[in-house]
Amino acid sequence: MIDPQTGMALSDHSSVTVVGPDGLSTDGVSSAVAILGPEKGLKLIEKTPGIAAFIVRMVDGKERTYQSQRWKEWGQSAFSSTARLPPVYYQELY
Repeated sequence: MIDPQTGMALSDHSSVTVVGPDGLSTDGVSSAVAILGPEKGLKLIEKTPGIAAFIVRMVDGKERTYQSQRWKEWGQSAFSSTARLPPVYYQELY
């Protein structure tokens, strides 16, 4: 994946998992989050209704995880009998 601001390939190792209502939305958003990075990417996620994200990124050889508020809420209710899980996910690995 190419960063449009620098024209260079992404140089870090990361995994972006996005859940949402359809594959078109989750595919595009996961790519954007991978390019934007976790801080700006999560701001985008929070502004996008029905979308949640979990990000794993290697920083200085250490694994860091980030999750959107909806991901946290979804995770807490995922095992309840009334859970309504998002039907589609998309994952980008770099």
